[in-house]
Amino acid sequence: MTYKQIKLVNGDEFIANVLDVQEDEGVMIMSEALRIVEVENIEEGISYFALRPLMSFTDEIEKLHIVAMAHITVETFPSENILAHYKKTLAKMKKIFEVGKTMEDIEELDEEEYESLMEQLDSDEPTKLKDNILPFKPKGTIH
Repeated sequence: MTYKQIKLVNGDEFIANVLDVQEDEGVMIMSEALRIVEVENIEEGISYFALRPLMSFTDEIEKLHIVAMAHITVETFPSENILAHYKKTLAKMKKIFEVGKTMEDIEELDEEEYESLMEQLDSDEPTKLKDNILPFKPKGTIH
């Protein structure tokens, strides 16, 4: 797998798994493409970066994307820290899509609902959000 950070002529920037470069066709074929989005919190006076699917309203991260190389201005290898964050985000997105949620659904959650969902996704136990049932297994019980 070759992960690249790519910037397009329109300023959009993303990270993707580059599968093939067809120079004769002038295209780059990739999957797992996540757009880098800057988010500003005016109240706290800070900005941070988030990763979102390259194409809006897509719910399968593995879908192939074909980008015309003429639209690419810069490509590089992402840093180890960014790559680790990217892979963790991919894993969470895959879990979200497996349980029937979309990124748009996640953005509509209030803070408490969001934190609860993230805790479920971080756990190793399978989630059953489609049934709207939360798994309950208190630690230290013997039955």
